[in-house]
Amino acid sequence: MRSLAVVAALILGTLWVFSGLKDSEDLLWQISRLAARGEVESKPKAQKVEKVSLDALDPNLEAQLEQMMTNFGVEYGAVTVIDVPTGGVLASAGSSKREPEQGRALAFAPRYPSASVFKVVASAGLLEQPSFDPGACIAYRGGHRRVNAKLLVPRKGERRCANLEGMLSRSVNVAIARSIKSHVSRDDLKDVSSRMGFGAILPGADAFGASTVDLPVDDDARAISAAGFGNHRISPYHAASMMAMIARGGRWGVQRPAGVPDQALSPKLARKLGQMMVATTKTGTARKTLGRIRGVDIAGKTGSLIVDGLDYSWFAGFAPADDPRIAFAAVVVNDPQKVWHIRGTHLAKAAAKGALFGDTPPRAKAMVAMR
Repeated sequence: MRSLAVVAALILGTLWVFSGLKDSEDLLWQISRLAARGEVESKPKAQKVEKVSLDALDPNLEAQLEQMMTNFGVEYGAVTVIDVPTGGVLASAGSSKREPEQGRALAFAPRYPSASVFKVVASAGLLEQPSFDPGACIAYRGGHRRVNAKLLVPRKGERRCANLEGMLSRSVNVAIARSIKSHVSRDDLKDVSSRMGFGAILPGADAFGASTVDLPVDDDARAISAAGFGNHRISPYHAASMMAMIARGGRWGVQRPAGVPDQALSPKLARKLGQMMVATTKTGTARKTLGRIRGVDIAGKTGSLIVDGLDYSWFAGFAPADDPRIAFAAVVVNDPQKVWHIRGTHLAKAAAKGALFGDTPPRAKAMVAMR
């Protein structure tokens, strides 16, 4: 096993030499992946985990975002904004009228169902499979709110279809579940989830625990779970960090979780994911709220899921899409039986505008005392 991996790495290295600059980053990534697989039987090498401060670099923005959530009376709300070049936390705020004592900790605790934000992980898994064609239009029917095993079986006469960009940007549940079932094994899905931070502690967040991933053994159940209906739990801090990693071309940098390779995704794949996520705000599920803002395109993914009677809504992304400066993630939890005012996309928009342009979030004071 190890010798085969080494031989394969040498072959790829030779190809890299003769390929010039074209796709050289991706070839180097493949070499590192094969080399890593060749070490599975040897003693793991200790990896240095960076010490990262979770203190806000922009405490004024953080205070304003907390004030916005408090004044809108959310059941739970949390948001994190990260500086992409440095990995520093610009702002991380939380508010809850049910658990007001939690405050800022709500942004770091992996307690929220990730919903369709997990489609980003699923899409990365699909893009890594040679058998999957991201441009192929996969037929589907139904499944807008829920997916069951019957919907994974194609029928004659299905008139709608979506390629991977459409599945991701418009959250086409059945099409992506069918694709996962056909192309991504449980081991491959587990591997890409791990590289994207699930099951690992993020730097500075030791006290809050790791995000969790739900990958059933049954093929149908696992495909449905990967489409966003599994019991995956994540924090806004993890979601924003994952988006920053994609924005850096698949590299974690100082935010690398313990036991996770720094280059989590190939640069080419990360760029492809980012390009597809721009469609979310242009033609997809966030087009009305997070469409181009002052000439800035945003890449990202929405998520929405009702669990235990509560409505969880997400947006996670980065901006500007073509030259990322910030990565951010927001979740808002509403009670569908009560009057509610904002969702995750509204909180994410306020965070992005505050970080990029200095705009004051809705229902927040223009100046909030530094804390």
